[in-house]
Formats: sequence, C-alpha cells, structure tokens
Amino acid sequence: MIVPILLFIAIATVVGLAIKMRLDSRADVQVRVVEPSDIPVSVVTASDTAAAFETGSLVASGSGWILNPRSTFPLTVDGIDRTGADNLKRALDDLSQPNYQKVAALLPILVTSNLRCREIDEYVAASRPRYLQELNRLKVASTDWHTASDLDREDLLIEFSTKAIECLDVRPICDLITLFECEPADATIDDALIDRFGFETVRFYLRHADKLDKVHLVPADHHDRPRFEALAERGLAVRGADIGLPMILGRMTLKEMGELIADLQPPKFGRKAQAIAFLLNAPDINERLRASVNFRQLFQLRTLPSEFADLDLSHVATAWRYAEEVATLLEHTYTMGCFAAQNRNRYREAGAIGVAAWQVLSAKDRLTCPCCLRASEKLHPATQVPRVPLHIGCRCSLVPRFQGV
Repeated sequence: MIVPILLFIAIATVVGLAIKMRLDSRADVQVRVVEPSDIPVSVVTASDTAAAFETGSLVASGSGWILNPRSTFPLTVDGIDRTGADNLKRALDDLSQPNYQKVAALLPILVTSNLRCREIDEYVAASRPRYLQELNRLKVASTDWHTASDLDREDLLIEFSTKAIECLDVRPICDLITLFECEPADATIDDALIDRFGFETVRFYLRHADKLDKVHLVPADHHDRPRFEALAERGLAVRGADIGLPMILGRMTLKEMGELIADLQPPKFGRKAQAIAFLLNAPDINERLRASVNFRQLFQLRTLPSEFADLDLSHVATAWRYAEEVATLLEHTYTMGCFAAQNRNRYREAGAIGVAAWQVLSAKDRLTCPCCLRASEKLHPATQVPRVPLHIGCRCSLVPRFQGV
C-alpha cells in the first residue's frame, strides 16, 4: 500500500512542478501593447513523467471544431476547415516546444485563417463592456482629462486602462488592453498582402516599415540577411547601388565622409547635408564608395506597390497584436488544460489514496484575478474534484491535501 501512495505523491509532485514552472514563466507579464515580434521568452517542457497527454481527436461542433475534447477546458474554433484545425491542434499538442515558440507557430495560422475561438469571444463579450464602462468612468471623474493635451491624454489613458483592467473579476494571463481594444473591424485587412508576399515576408516587412528612409547594413552572416534578401527579391526593398548615393552617404558619419575624400582637402563640414552635397560632386565618388563600402550588405525598404496604397500598415500591425494575444490565450489554456487532465487521470489511477480534500493552487501575485484568489481559499471534498483551469487564460492548478497533512 505504501508504494502506490509514494508513487502517487511523486507523480503529483512532478506534474505540479511542471505547472508551477509555467506559472512562474507567466508571472512577469505586463499590461501593455506589444509589437508583433515582441513575444515573451519563457520555457515549459514536458518531462518523461509529464509526457504529452492525448487531448482527443477533433470533434465537429456546429460550423467549428473542438480542438481538445478530452481536456478539462475544451476549446472550440470557428472559421477554419478541418485541415487548418488539424494544423492548429498539431502545433498546440507539441509540449516539447517552449510556449513562446508555440505562440509563434500559431500566429500565422490565426492571421491567415481569420479563425475565431468561441471561449475567447465569450470572455470578451462578457468582460469588455465592464472594462469600457470603468474606463469611461475614470475619464469623466478625472479633472486632468478634460483640460489635457492630446499627448497628456495618451499618458492618462495608459493609467486609466490599467485601472479599468483591475476592476475585472476574471483576468486571463494576457495583454487584456490589446485583447479589448485592438480587435480589427475587418479581419481580412491583410489577406491580399499575405497572398501576394507570404506571411513571413510581410511579418518581417512590418518590423521595419516605420523606417523606410533607413539604409540597413546587413553582413552575410547576420541572421536577418535571408529575410532582407527575400524583401529585395519580392520588390519590397532595394539593394546596393540601387539605393542611391545620397542615402548611402547619409548613413555614414561626418568623420567617415571626411576620410573618404581626405586627399581632396575638403572644407570642415558642420552638417551632414553639406558633406553629402560636396561628396556627390566628387567626380570619382562611385569608385571611392565601392572601395570602402560593401554594397551587397546595404538594403533599404520600399513603399508597398500601388495596389496597396490605401492599406494602413499600422492597422495591420494592430490586428496582428490582437492575433498574438489570441494565440497566447489558446496556447496557455490548451496546455494548462492538458496538464490538468493528465493530473486528473493520474489521481484516478492512484485511486486518490489518502486524499482528504482538493485545493486550487493560485499564483497569488499582482496578476492573479479575484476569481482565482477566491477559489484558492476553499477546500473541496475528496469526492468533488474541481475543474481547472477555472477560465480562459487561467494559471491555476489543482493539488491534493492528504490526510494528516
């Protein structure tokens, strides 16, 4: 009898540690608006003891698919065919990948399919009105808001938005401001752009689209070199001599420009514009530059083709920030539900020997929502096992309380 009990305790401890690692990795998430590429780098891996749990095959549900029917928190997606749902599930099922890599793998699926998650939509529908109501109340109550400049209002809005989030009883572990405020009015806004250039190319273009006047120096061994070359191949960037001499000279310092024509005894330049004008009139400036500058390493992004002239890239970036939060919630909830279902099955296999009660384990930090804190203060009878996660984006897990402990 002692051996099964010890085995049960060991299994519960290992699974609990795996979940705790995941909670700790999420503990420093800030309420802020992030760039599409700014994904938090935190790691959770499955050990031999906490091997991947079989979450069940796809189940049709109306026009959508239940991704994980055997999980303690089934997730349902709409607006995607079975092949797309299979790809989504495959990415979610791989517990050997760090969570940030799984989110990165989910993002192109979400962006290209424009899928919806019912459970996330239900949460937003229930919580966003309360958030907006509190946000408006804070504006009205503020003596500063009514007389503030536009820039000061931007600063106040960050403060008010954070306070409005804190009034919510249920707060998933994600950037809720982005989730509530950045949902695109038209989810197809980027479809034509992705169809033309591909998701990865567009994603990289967006990273640098606010610096079209910048000349990038990218050595051959730089990890972004293939991406810049892909932009040039697709007409989204120019390279080398095609950039134009004024732009190439503009990335040089006054000292470098002075050294380039030192033998011509140039005047002392106080501004770059003066130096560039002088160098452009040098009869052999092309030869001088080619002797000192590696033209193959130079890239400059171009504006989008004319058919995308009406496309506001800031709206695309905002839509992708929203998609990233959806991906974060999908990945986190799916994985936590997988751990919880696996833990639940192991409790059953061990016969729950010696378990006197169950308790929800909450992180109890500044990000923990009131809903989870209340749940963690209650002990549940051994015969009434509570379900975790408690809600979408929940960080809670379940722990047994043994007799005499």
